[in-house]
Amino acid sequence: MKTFTKNNTVNSIARITGYVGNLSQSTTITSVTSCYLRPMNEIESSQNGYQYGLAFMGIFEVSDNVLPQDKITIESIQYLVKGVVKHDRGFATQYLKAVLIKPEN
Repeated sequence: MKTFTKNNTVNSIARITGYVGNLSQSTTITSVTSCYLRPMNEIESSQNGYQYGLAFMGIFEVSDNVLPQDKITIESIQYLVKGVVKHDRGFATQYLKAVLIKPEN
């Protein structure tokens, strides 16, 4: 999957590390550099409870450190990770699939 996930540049990942009062504290993760990003179609969006045009699928390498609630900036647009699952299809075909939500503007 090494060439498949090189289509989009990941600028940064912000991960919540804790809370001080009512404010969340986050740290930047820099180990992830690229992914494959595609929008969900109308059926996928509605089945997952998201508005069409705001929900995306991100494909990452298995070794990438991506967790739910991370805020990922991909080519200057920030997405919120809603869920991550590991797909294991045998040798050299493992990948992480994440549901990413783009904020409404």
